[in-house]
Amino acid sequence: MTDKPPVDYDVIVPLSAEVDGKQAVARLRPGHAQAQLLLPARLGMPIPPSGELIRYRTRDGGRAADVEVLYGATEEPTRSGPPQVVSDAYRAGWDLIFGSKVTTGSSEAN
Repeated sequence: MTDKPPVDYDVIVPLSAEVDGKQAVARLRPGHAQAQLLLPARLGMPIPPSGELIRYRTRDGGRAADVEVLYGATEEPTRSGPPQVVSDAYRAGWDLIFGSKVTTGSSEAN
């Protein structure tokens, strides 16, 4: 009897020894595998935008560990740049602060 991994598996296998809390691992998921660097979670330190907070549990008798994602990376925004805020209130505020266009002088000769 062969043990088949479940369809929605997420497993890590160590590639190197742990140094200063950091460890290189291979992460295996359906459809792809990738090398990743595990860093310890520290209080007050941000999670990088493309990073995940995971918990892993070593499988019985092996080096592989099952992964549980506690906090996943957010989707990348579909567009870049500042938000486009244009409303009647925004336009009224703009006019209050900067006023409307002022014409200075005339094009006629003196």
